Amino acid sequence: MKKNINAFLIFLIFLSTFCTTFNNSAEKQAENLKSKVVEIGDTVEIDYIAMLEDGSIIDTSLRSIAENELRKKSRYFKPRSEYKPLVFKVGNSSVIKGLEESIIGMHEGEEKEFVVNASEAYGIWKKELTKSYPKEQEYDIIENVSFDALPISEEEIEVNKTFRWHYWIVKIISIDRSRRIAMLENLARNATINLEFGKMFIEVSGDKIKARLEPTLGAEIETRFGKARVYESNETSFVLDFNHPLAGKNLKFWVRVNKIKKGDENEK
Repeated sequence: MKKNINAFLIFLIFLSTFCTTFNNSAEKQAENLKSKVVEIGDTVEIDYIAMLEDGSIIDTSLRSIAENELRKKSRYFKPRSEYKPLVFKVGNSSVIKGLEESIIGMHEGEEKEFVVNASEAYGIWKKELTKSYPKEQEYDIIENVSFDALPISEEEIEVNKTFRWHYWIVKIISIDRSRRIAMLENLARNATINLEFGKMFIEVSGDKIKARLEPTLGAEIETRFGKARVYESNETSFVLDFNHPLAGKNLKFWVRVNKIKKGDENEK
């Protein structure tokens, strides 16, 4: 009987010790989980779906969403060869401000949906970032051009050298090195040229070349000022928009925080 009582007391002591240890461990895990939230200076790994206000997808890190034919895609969506979570340091402005600010305070494993206003996304659309251009340009068959304007190096400039200039081939017929000017002969012919952003109609008459551009609305054009989109077009001119394609648009996000690496861990 005494042995049974002793054994029972030993069991109670063991059970008490186990429960205390288990509770402490559980409380510690809960405390760690609770304390591990996104803060400025942390490096995070997130999965996301970025959408316009109508729910059409702009971009995503998830292949299952990108390849789901039932999910509406916006005209800004571009399929990728590789889909993977986005990793960035919070506070270094590597993502749009509204996204960065919206995930601060989220826990590891937490999912969240939110809207980012245009001012906190890609900015407000600005009229001053548009520029009008004439559709028609006229060129002389013989043209004097500064060395600095030519698309070839000064070492390549020599008589009878041919290269692409404007939208056709030209030939250097004389050079004035003291004035750094080359005389070009435009070898254009009547033609219709298909471009990525529209059509160019070339008409040669006498000593003049008339080039008329008919751009496609919404098409992107690479300019010396950067990439732009055809915003408007009429009989005599067209307007290029140098704003970001998503400027002026509010965006919807779904985000899941996969991992949080605390800022002090990054410093180790």
